[in-house]
Amino acid sequence: MTLLEVVLATMLLALVAISITSVLAFAVRTNAEGKRTLGAFEVANRLVLQYLDNKRAMPQRGLPVEYGTYRYLWDLSEQRVEMQMRRTELRPGASEIPTNRFRLLTVRVYEAQEAGPGVARGDELAMLTRLYDPVGARVFRNKDVTRRIGEDMEGLIDVINDLTGTPESVAAPAPAAPPGAPAPGRPGAPGAPAR
Repeated sequence: MTLLEVVLATMLLALVAISITSVLAFAVRTNAEGKRTLGAFEVANRLVLQYLDNKRAMPQRGLPVEYGTYRYLWDLSEQRVEMQMRRTELRPGASEIPTNRFRLLTVRVYEAQEAGPGVARGDELAMLTRLYDPVGARVFRNKDVTRRIGEDMEGLIDVINDLTGTPESVAAPAPAAPPGAPAPGRPGAPGAPAR
């Protein structure tokens, strides 16, 4: 064997080793990225279910949600959807479901990146969108939710608002003052400015 053949054989062996190492590194990186994305979709799915069960129990926005070894930030948006019915689909005499009570819920999950003292949004890893009827989702989705709605006055008010089409931003009226008490805002009334 000549020196040239030894050098060529060594170079060929080095190229084969580099190729195998590159393929293995790519497979490991793809697997890690797949796990990170799968975790993001799992977090998005859990957030959708939590929102449908009890939106007041959602995790605080802006704080990372941990799933395994990964940390994610999330964003949620909800908008009303107006259903358009064709005349051929309407049956005479059938009771009509209000077509404006449906909602489109969208959850986006981002990679949480360390940014100084806080956490910043990284790349968007998952987005789930669900079209739902708030009354059906809160009352008929499963027995646990139905039972919880019956025990929770705020949840019951939400269902009534959804049934009647009342916006959620409408606050309940303030309790009436007892007879003989000064009206709110007048001197001597609770909550009135001091003079």
